[in-house]
Amino acid sequence: MQTDAQVIKQAQFHPWMFGILVDRYQKLFLKRAKRILRSQELAEDAVQDTFVKIYQHGAQFSEREGASFSAWSYRILTKTCYDYAT
Repeated sequence: MQTDAQVIKQAQFHPWMFGILVDRYQKLFLKRAKRILRSQELAEDAVQDTFVKIYQHGAQFSEREGASFSAWSYRILTKTCYDYAT
C-alpha cells in the first residue's frame, strides 16, 4: 500500500490517483468539518474545497520528520472550515 505522500506525488502525473486520497479521507474530513461548522451542507462544501486545495498544492507537500500528509491536509481542512464559518 502506498503512503499518502507517495499518492499525492503520483497524482500530479496521474490525476486518477487522487481518488485514493479522497477515499481515505472523505469520511474523516466530513466528520471534522461537521463538528466545526455544525452544518452538513457547509461541511460538504468545505470538504470539497479542501480536496481541491490539496490537489492544487500537492506538489508543495514534502514529508519530513514531524510533518505528515495527514497533519498537512487537516490543517488545510481546518482553515477552510474557518473561512466558511466567517
